[in-house]
Amino acid sequence: MMQDQAERAKALDPAQSFIVQAPAGSGKTELLTQRYLRLLARVPQPEQVLAITFTRKAAAEMRQRVLTALAQDPTNPPATPHQHTTWKLAQAVRAQDTAQAWQLTRNPNQLRIQTFDSLAAELTQQLPILSELGAQPQVTEQPLPLYQQAAQATLTALTDPAIAPHLTPVLRHLDNRLGQVEALLCTMLSRREQWLPALLQMPDITQLETALQTAIEHYLQPLAALFPETLWSQIIQLAHFAAQHVSPDHPIHVWNNHLDPPTSGWHDLPLWQGLATLLLTDKGTVRKTVDKRLGFPAANASHLTSAEKQTRKAAKAEIKQVLAALATESSLIASLACTRHLPTHGYQPEQIALLEHLQQVLLYAAAQLQIVFQATGQVDFTEIQQRAIQALGNPHAPTDLALALDYRLQHILVDEFQDTSSSQYCLLRQLTAGWQSHDGRSLFLVGDPMQSIYRFRAAEVGLYLQTRADGLGDIRLTPLTLQMNFRSQAHIVEWVNTSFAALFPTQADASLGAVCYTASQAALSATLQPAVHWHPFAARDDQAEAQQIVHII
Repeated sequence: MMQDQAERAKALDPAQSFIVQAPAGSGKTELLTQRYLRLLARVPQPEQVLAITFTRKAAAEMRQRVLTALAQDPTNPPATPHQHTTWKLAQAVRAQDTAQAWQLTRNPNQLRIQTFDSLAAELTQQLPILSELGAQPQVTEQPLPLYQQAAQATLTALTDPAIAPHLTPVLRHLDNRLGQVEALLCTMLSRREQWLPALLQMPDITQLETALQTAIEHYLQPLAALFPETLWSQIIQLAHFAAQHVSPDHPIHVWNNHLDPPTSGWHDLPLWQGLATLLLTDKGTVRKTVDKRLGFPAANASHLTSAEKQTRKAAKAEIKQVLAALATESSLIASLACTRHLPTHGYQPEQIALLEHLQQVLLYAAAQLQIVFQATGQVDFTEIQQRAIQALGNPHAPTDLALALDYRLQHILVDEFQDTSSSQYCLLRQLTAGWQSHDGRSLFLVGDPMQSIYRFRAAEVGLYLQTRADGLGDIRLTPLTLQMNFRSQAHIVEWVNTSFAALFPTQADASLGAVCYTASQAALSATLQPAVHWHPFAARDDQAEAQQIVHII
């Protein structure tokens, strides 16, 4: 029996909503297909079940799996357990198909299996006025030229009195490097769903200060736990000793009157930065030695008493022991080094002024992009998704389309949920607004945060982690984890488990997109041949690598 058989069986419960972590080779598509069939057999119309994938290829594959299952011989059940499950579920769908006169095999378009992009386009087509798109534009997969046109139109607006007072300080801040400013504007336009709603609300400096403080304190929270508990007392005493032997403007001097571990509060950031100066080099590596510049003066000065000489010698010997003990703490070293780059104070007046100017420039660039869209008859995926969200209204004031969808849609399945962008996440929330746990409707999210690859499409793996922990809107999701790997033999799975467990973070963090590694179990037995062969190169050599690959083949 498979180790995760209970999880797979539970995932087919149509009365519950789930979020499933499905690692590579775990039979995710088969499970999605089985869940889809289970739901089809319970609804009066097949359109009430919506499956969302990320690519047209994945949508076509899932559709084909469903149709293949429905075409199986009802008198000849398969022998393998998972195939028998699919066959049994398909027979229930066939019975419902007959009872409701769907004729799915003749009209497979009734199966709602589509991508996020095609779903958004469909929504905007249904309400062209509310979406403000009118006639459906062409969606381009290469929107960079559109961003460039909008950015260039923004940069040539120096004669426009409405934007020139804001554009000039931004250009001056970036040394009038027009190419760099254009590239930065293009990057921001490609991610406008992340910042445009916030800018339209005109956030004040208090909100920005609060966000900055929250981000810094969130970073500092796990830092104390990374220090070996046995060394904390020594480190604090040594920092206090060093602080008494440096000038008041030295970063270590903040420890002069401090004998407690620093907290995660923003006000204690200078203490963390003082420790970074004491323990780490400018390159972020653990120091091998210390001297008077770091508060450890020589112990052989003639004016010192014997007790003072002994104190200095002991402190220097002790700090060397501490440094040696910290040398292997790679996570601690990396995190502590980063504290040097965190701001100890809020926004300065000149920074606030620049932010206000930048805010107006970005809003102007976003408006120019709308003009480019109208002139070219083209839009990007983000625009379609944003207009689809607009066409649905909001949970407190849903549109007629949202109300109609709320009536029609009973079940939603989402594949590759770890690659969901913030706009796709918002669209999903709008589609399920008003849904409650155990109201007869269900949400089924499948993905693997360890395989998140679409960062270039603004995917946020942190959304997966957040949803797994807190649910989506008012929908509570039961987390499930698949462990079996049906694709690779045992030695390969073991090698991957061993190698990647050491590469992934030890703690998950939704805000940072940090994902822990989850081990898999091999369904296939090991082979006699070695599982993994290394072919290392000391330096980059594309030609040699190509020759090696040809030789292996």
